[in-house]
Amino acid sequence: MHRNNLQAFLENLPAKGAKIDLQDLWIAFSKAFPSYHGEGRQSRKVLNDLLNYLAEDGFRLPANKKKDYDHLGSPSLPKWIMRPVKEKKSPAFDPSAYIWSPELSFLASKSSLQAADRWLKLDQWFKANRNCTLPLIPMRERSYEIFRDEKALDSFRNAVAFKEGDISLETLRCFIVYAPMPTEFGPDGTEGKPALLVENHTTHWTVAEWNKQVGRYRCVVYGGGNKASAAWKWLEWKKAEYQFSEILYFGDIDVAGLDIALSARESIENFGNVSFSLDEDLYRLALGLAKGEGGVQTKNGKTAYKDATFAMLPDDLAQEIRKLFERARRIPQEIVTRQTLDSLVQ
Repeated sequence: MHRNNLQAFLENLPAKGAKIDLQDLWIAFSKAFPSYHGEGRQSRKVLNDLLNYLAEDGFRLPANKKKDYDHLGSPSLPKWIMRPVKEKKSPAFDPSAYIWSPELSFLASKSSLQAADRWLKLDQWFKANRNCTLPLIPMRERSYEIFRDEKALDSFRNAVAFKEGDISLETLRCFIVYAPMPTEFGPDGTEGKPALLVENHTTHWTVAEWNKQVGRYRCVVYGGGNKASAAWKWLEWKKAEYQFSEILYFGDIDVAGLDIALSARESIENFGNVSFSLDEDLYRLALGLAKGEGGVQTKNGKTAYKDATFAMLPDDLAQEIRKLFERARRIPQEIVTRQTLDSLVQ
C-alpha cells in the first residue's frame, strides 16, 4: 500500500535543499495520502514506514534518537532527513542473477539490493539449514548465529521486505524477547482473577499495595509508559505461570494514555491469544473524582484523538471522555489513591 504512494510522496517534497524538515515531510504526506487525517498514530506509522523506505534508498536519518526525533506521538519521527549526497551507483551485485534459497526467492525480482551483504549471509544460513528442524529461539541469539552480531536483526527487521511481509521473524524461527516487567501479586486465593496492567509506576505502587489487602486482581503489573503497548506479549507468555484470566489496563485519561491501550488491543487482535480490555471501574472512579474540577488542561500533549479509541469503552464512558478531550482536558491516573480505591469494594 505505502509503496504505491511513495512516488507521489517524493514528488511533493521540497524541490531544493539537502535537508528536509519534519513539517515539510508532513505536507508531502498529506498530499500523497489524502485518506489519512492529522498526525495521529496511524498517520505516524505510515510516515515512519515511508522514511524507512527512503533510508534504504540512500536518504539519511538523524543518528541522535533522543535529541533529533519528535517523541510527542508513537512511533517517534525524525525531525529531519537528508537527501543522498551522491547519486546511487549501479550496484556491483545483481540479485536477479543470483540463485536464492526459497525463503528469499522474492529478491530475484529486484534490480538492485540494499544491504546485499546481509541478505547474502541470510541466504547462506537458510541453505546451510535446509531440511533442518530449528528450535524457536530469541531474536538476538539468532542474529548472532547468522550475522555474528547480536543486534543486527534489531535494525534489519525494519527493512521493506519485513514490513511488507515477504519475510518474518517466524521464518527465521526467532522471536523478540521483551524485558521482564515488575509484578506485584495479590494475596492467596486470587488465582484466576484478572491481571491489571498499569502504565504509571506511582499508580502501580498504589494499586498493588491496596490489592495485597483486598485481592481484587491476581497481580498488578507495571507497564512502563509507552512500553505498555507491547507489554501484553510478555504477559501472554506468563499467563499460565501467573494464573490470571485476562489483562485489564489502566492509565491516564488523555489521548496518549488511551492510544497505548488501543495499540495493545490492535496488536492482540492480530497476533495475540489473551483477553485485553480497559478496567472500566478504575476509569469510572477517576472520572468521578475529577467531576468537580473537570480534569486538568492538556499542555504540549496529543489532542487529536481517533474514533477507534472509544470503541474500547461503553457508550456512557466514551461520551464523557470524548467531551473531556474536546475541551483539551485530561485526568492523570494519580487522581486515584489508596483511600479512593476503597470505594470499589464497598
